[in-house]
Amino acid sequence: MLALRIEFLTRRFHATPWDRQVNEGVVEWPPAPWRIFRAFLATYHLKNHNDINREDLNSALEKLAETLPSYRLPAATSAHTRHYMPVYKGSTSLIFDTFLDVDTSLPAYVWWPDAELSRAQHDAIAQVVQRIGYLGRAESWVALRLVDAEEIKDLKPNAFPLSQQDPTPAGMERTRVLRAMPAQKFQAWRTQQYQDLTTRKIGELTNLGKKPTLSTANKKEINGKLPETLIDALEASTGDLKKQGWSRPPASEWTDYARPQLLTRATSARIQSMNKNLPTTAYFSISSNVLPRLIDTISVTDRIRKGLLSHSDGAPVFSGRDADGNRLADHSHAYILCEANDSSGKITHVTIHAPMGFDATAIQAFHGLQKRGIWGHGGHNIQLVLLSLGRPEDVGGHDKRAAQSPLLASSTHWRSSTPFIPTRHPKRYKDGRPKLDENGLQIDSPQHELLRLLRVQGFPHPLKISPLNTVNLAGKETGWLEFRIDRQSGGGRRASNATGHGFEIVFQSPIQGPLALGYGAHFGLGLFKAISPL
Repeated sequence: MLALRIEFLTRRFHATPWDRQVNEGVVEWPPAPWRIFRAFLATYHLKNHNDINREDLNSALEKLAETLPSYRLPAATSAHTRHYMPVYKGSTSLIFDTFLDVDTSLPAYVWWPDAELSRAQHDAIAQVVQRIGYLGRAESWVALRLVDAEEIKDLKPNAFPLSQQDPTPAGMERTRVLRAMPAQKFQAWRTQQYQDLTTRKIGELTNLGKKPTLSTANKKEINGKLPETLIDALEASTGDLKKQGWSRPPASEWTDYARPQLLTRATSARIQSMNKNLPTTAYFSISSNVLPRLIDTISVTDRIRKGLLSHSDGAPVFSGRDADGNRLADHSHAYILCEANDSSGKITHVTIHAPMGFDATAIQAFHGLQKRGIWGHGGHNIQLVLLSLGRPEDVGGHDKRAAQSPLLASSTHWRSSTPFIPTRHPKRYKDGRPKLDENGLQIDSPQHELLRLLRVQGFPHPLKISPLNTVNLAGKETGWLEFRIDRQSGGGRRASNATGHGFEIVFQSPIQGPLALGYGAHFGLGLFKAISPL
């Protein structure tokens, strides 16, 4: 067997899985065999390799690839830092640096129990291991050494392979780990890839009206895209692989592992201090190849809700129903609210707010949502990064440099961000005359309904309400009819009045956001944004 001890010297592990973007907020855990093998080879090339037998090292890696390792992982917490890049050509970029905060009271162990290495192969690995300074990104400083069976004899793995049919053990979570293909499987894979590329090339030649026969140059081109050996694949640079269009490194494959559940830094810190005072507000940034538009708010929030229900097994805070299936009548369950960048009209942040608070189950659902993301409109995957978990006042404000949200600010002035849709029809007498209240407002008209809902939600009576016909998105005045108002999944009540309206509301004293009223309020409709004081 071969056993490796890993100490994370700075408590941090930075490593982005192959199938993720660096700004998606996902960290590879445990360190994948593919990553460890590449670290061995990179160290061989960079650090005085003259005294290491290359043939022994290569054959050792090929033997290790035949089996899957087990891990004993220390506790780890998902965390991130945020900072702006220096000004370049008049603009800055907000960078999210996500990493794992690893408990250093115990080291990590990874071992290949079924690997049978010769003494020469073992020594080649040992010489490489003692020269490795980091694992993952360069700031992930580590101290590695090989250990004998005696040191790990009493360790029980807490991260181990799962077949697709195996259930995920209780208290653990499933993740995908990238491994190197065993030699026999690699050869079969390479043969199939060569046949597929040959067929594709012949098809291209036929479409161009050329003779469907591969030339020597064609065959050389195809062979150039395929590694000859597993070691060739491991040594290929990430940049070259992406240029060649590989969706996954050649000679690699995904395998399922069980691992201990991770918490976010905000979650772990908050759980230690909150006691019975549950957090009520989760604030996320989102990333996607194509960001969704604010007018598609209800489509995005509907997908987020379905993801939360899936990750929480239908928790009441997300379903809006109690254990007996009855609706929660006090609107204490989750509101999912979208925030757009004023210059683009695209959704950049999502707030999930529930007055009833988020328990441990709900918080784990946020972790699942952050890990898996959602499918956006048009098929573009949307990733969410948890920025804050606490209360509205923790992130409410108007300072974008501090990643504050105007939806969660405290203000006297509020303006519609998404259309307010009344839940009642305006009342009229049989002769068509409008029924008026004591203040001269038509009963159940949009403004009358807005006042009623403010009262029901416990907000003070406003000093002034002014109607708005449009909202400015990306410099364009956008009418309320351009917003989608129907959820794709259905299952909810439809609006009694499908016409959207906008308002500016002025209160005598500042009120704390969020403020969302009317039909679809729990899905981001009827949302108001605090106006920054001059």
